[in-house]
Amino acid sequence: MRNVYPLFSTPVFSNNVDISFQEKKFICNEKYEILEPVKNGLISINKHVLNKKELKNLKECILKEVNFYAYEVLDLKKEIKLYVSNSWIIFHKKDHFSQTHYHSNSFISGVLYLKTPIDCGNIVFHSPYNVYSLNPIINIPFKKWNQYNSKVWTLPVKENQLLLFSSNLSHSVEQNKSSETRICLAFNILVKGDLSDTEIGKFKL
Repeated sequence: MRNVYPLFSTPVFSNNVDISFQEKKFICNEKYEILEPVKNGLISINKHVLNKKELKNLKECILKEVNFYAYEVLDLKKEIKLYVSNSWIIFHKKDHFSQTHYHSNSFISGVLYLKTPIDCGNIVFHSPYNVYSLNPIINIPFKKWNQYNSKVWTLPVKENQLLLFSSNLSHSVEQNKSSETRICLAFNILVKGDLSDTEIGKFKL
C-alpha cells in the first residue's frame, strides 16, 4: 500500500472570519507611521490593537481559531495557555511590499486581511532550506511545483481571510500593484504554563 508521510511539515491554517463594518472601520482608521527601518509600508502606532474594547468580539473570534489550530491541529497540551502578545495594522500603499522575515519571540503568528484590492500582492511562504527541500545540495528540475518540492509557496489573499502559521516560518508579501491600499491586521501568540519536558529542563512562563 502506498503512503506519503508529510514529515516535519509546517501547517498553515486558513479560515474566514466575520468582521463587522464597525470593526473594520475602526481598524482602518488607526493612526500609523512609516515602517522602520525598511520604509516599505506603514504600521499602526498602537502595537496592541486587539486590546481595544472596540475589538473585543473580533479578538475572541480570532482566539477561537487560534485555539483550534493549536490544540486540534498541532495537538498542544491543554495545560498550556495562549495569549495575544502584540497586534498591529499594516498599510501597504502602491508599490509597498514586505521583505522575507519571520516573527521572533513568538509561537504562532497570524494575519487577518481587511482590504485586498486586485493586484495588491499575495503572501509568500519560504522553505527553511536554502534550496529545494528534497535535496539541499543540487538544483533538481521538477515537472510541476507542489507542496513537497517547492522552495516557495504563494497563497492568494482575500478580505476576511485569517492565516495562522508557526512564527519561525519565513514569509514575504508581494508588491502592491494596485492604486488602493492593502490593509491587514497582524498578531503574535505566546504561551504560558509549564513547558518542562524533563526534570533538568524545567521551564515555566
